[in-house]
Amino acid sequence: MSNLWLLFTLILSYPKADTLFIIYSSECHECIQFFSEYEAQIQQIFPFFKKIDISKEENYVYISKFEPPADGGIPYFILDGKTYSKNEFLKRFLGENDLKKSQSLLLKSNNEVISFTPDSSTLYLVYIPGCKECIEAYYVFQRLKKENKKIKINYVSSAEDTGFYLLLQARKAGIKSGPPLVYYRGEFLRGNSINVENIRKILSVNLKAAPHYNIKIPGLSLFPVISAALLDGINPCVFATFLFLITYLSLFTDSRKRMLLTLLFYAGGVLVFYFLAGIGIMGILKSFEKMQKARVFIKIVIAAFTLAFSILNFRDYHKAKAGKFEEMTLKMSSSLREKARNSIKKYLFYSAFLAGFLVSSLELVCTGEIYLPTILVMLKHGKSVGGPVIYLLIYNFFFLVPLLIIGLISIFAGEGAIKLLFKRNIARIKLFTGIILLIIFGYITIFI
Repeated sequence: MSNLWLLFTLILSYPKADTLFIIYSSECHECIQFFSEYEAQIQQIFPFFKKIDISKEENYVYISKFEPPADGGIPYFILDGKTYSKNEFLKRFLGENDLKKSQSLLLKSNNEVISFTPDSSTLYLVYIPGCKECIEAYYVFQRLKKENKKIKINYVSSAEDTGFYLLLQARKAGIKSGPPLVYYRGEFLRGNSINVENIRKILSVNLKAAPHYNIKIPGLSLFPVISAALLDGINPCVFATFLFLITYLSLFTDSRKRMLLTLLFYAGGVLVFYFLAGIGIMGILKSFEKMQKARVFIKIVIAAFTLAFSILNFRDYHKAKAGKFEEMTLKMSSSLREKARNSIKKYLFYSAFLAGFLVSSLELVCTGEIYLPTILVMLKHGKSVGGPVIYLLIYNFFFLVPLLIIGLISIFAGEGAIKLLFKRNIARIKLFTGIILLIIFGYITIFI
């Protein structure tokens, strides 16, 4: 209704011979400069003149009624139903010609051409505010954006330095028409050639010219998540604490039912802590997503962290193979191990769930070597199956599977056999952990 009312008002205004409509945009630097120089003179000649700001959506009706002249953009002028470009208006009614003044906007104060380097990964649309064809081109870009949200688009006015530079480059390329103008890596599209198909063509041609932009990032399947979780579940730090828990339980009760219930509540505390810790880590990593420099820094830190722990696991593999278990680097320190055991002794029978929660908070320092880089991978590629949180739940469930199996065997067969089995296979565990971390490092480096 508001648009109809504006159109009705405009039509009713025609009979006034002296009514001048000036079509401009408050976003147009040239328009602002024009009014600062000529508004007072126009006021004297056309006391009833009206300024129409077409950067406002409610004024789009004026664009469809009065299109800009073929040889110019805004500002333009409507008088007695006739359209005038800026230069036509100045020459006819003010006795001046502003052509040189308009061209000088393309230059710096020292007459040097504006220096600008377009971003090679960005698609540019040069427009004149209010231009009907420019608005149509804008909707073409919006359609492309819906198809592929990764496309970087920059809308630049012809009155901005970037827009002027691209117009100059178009002139050098033999393109004499003005906006709308599309630019991508040295190629231009103009006028009627601006459509989805043609834009796709220049995007695909340039992507072929630069293959590194065309790397297909694989989605995240459940297999690597489950594998990492199972490996993390037999981490020596977790394993040693869990065996102590079983030994401690056997000293105070012979009831297998009570031992089993205690283990389940303890495992519940572990699950809740690791899941909440994972959510917290995800939140921290996600907060850096829109900060390009911080995101790159975090990626480098986590990749370096992953590579370092991979190397340390390979080192521990050689130590374990030689039977030098005490010389292994990646193990829980004696002080942390003592704190974990004290927590089990203090809280186990009163609240096994709380004991699991507290012990896990101490073990995270040791188990984070796999957990942290895996979370980064989940965050990047876990969107295809319900989001990273579901992957996090799956990871933590399978993290507990080895511990629950060990717990059941220990309760019904005794913990001595488990300790012997673990000691015989600790070298293999270290080797597999090192390999998995090396794979995760490569994945982070190439695909994230």
